[in-house]
Amino acid sequence: MGTPFPSGLQLQVVDSGDTLLLRVNGELDIATAPLLEAALAPLTQRRCELDPSLPEDRADP
Repeated sequence: MGTPFPSGLQLQVVDSGDTLLLRVNGELDIATAPLLEAALAPLTQRRCELDPSLPEDRADP
C-alpha cells in the first residue's frame, strides 16, 4: 500500500536496498504535482527509479 493523497493520487515507495523504486498511481496534473513534489522531497538523498508501468501491467502488487 502506498501513500494516498486527497486527490486520489497514490505514491508507493519500494526500498530495494541502495535504490528506491517509485510507483505513482492516479492522475498527475497541475493540482497534484505539488503534493507529489512534497512527498518526494525527503527522498532526495537516495537513488530513485520511477516505475512507468500501469498497475495492471505490474508483476507484483
